[in-house]
Amino acid sequence: MSTSTASASVTGSAAPTRALAPIALPSPLPRFLLVYPATWRPLSTEYTHQASPTVRINVLDSSFNPPHVAHYSLARLAPFDRNGTSPFDARLLVLGSSNADKGSTGQDEMKTRLEMMRCMAIELDQDLAKGGGRGHGQVGVAVVEGARFVDKSKHIRERIKEYHQGLEVELVFALGWDTVIRFFNPKYYGTEFDSFMTSFFDTDRSSIACARRGAVSSIEEEEFLSSPNVHKYRERITMCDVDDQALNVSSTDVRTAIKEGRWGDVDKWINVQGVREVIKKERLYEH
Repeated sequence: MSTSTASASVTGSAAPTRALAPIALPSPLPRFLLVYPATWRPLSTEYTHQASPTVRINVLDSSFNPPHVAHYSLARLAPFDRNGTSPFDARLLVLGSSNADKGSTGQDEMKTRLEMMRCMAIELDQDLAKGGGRGHGQVGVAVVEGARFVDKSKHIRERIKEYHQGLEVELVFALGWDTVIRFFNPKYYGTEFDSFMTSFFDTDRSSIACARRGAVSSIEEEEFLSSPNVHKYRERITMCDVDDQALNVSSTDVRTAIKEGRWGDVDKWINVQGVREVIKKERLYEH
């Protein structure tokens, strides 16, 4: 297990949003569907002749209902090296076609969430490019089949390696503290917990960047990382310090504020103007 600091700007944007084409989803959905952009870097010819044989991607898998400052902080999460450089070549916002706790999401609802995620991806891409990132086109939005992170890791890797057969793929899943606890909960894996962990950490070479929460003490953190189901994988978990105020915002908080008409809180918690515009246009979460 390693420890790192992470930069996560969650300031709002007043930039006007440009008109975007409606999102269309095929039926049935494939295991991996790239929704935005058409030229996402790991699925472009840019990587065909790159010097490094490995592409590293920060993956944020969430319900995005709606996207807010905590999602934005996690999407920017990066264990920077000693030179202050992010190791990621790209980032991917993932909406699952199903959820281990909540079941499947209908296509109309999925399209609306993807529209909001696309707005966040555009804002994040511009943010990263301004901050000395690797240029535009590095933030993608995708629908990925599977209720568990282990399933999604497999499908993302398979799609990229189909496009670039010689490219190695390293996925780093950005998780909050509560989510990383659920990740290691055996109830989601039945009798195959060890098999799924081996598939994720060893076969796929995927890893976790976990955002610390101020309410969790260093003793509690160490107890969890040393627990029987976690300790053998702790070297694949990077604990990162981020803006704890942003991580304290929940989707329930945001939906409640919208329902109650507390737009001052909504503007503070949803930092991407395009997301707020979609919510107002579609009159989401009002009832």
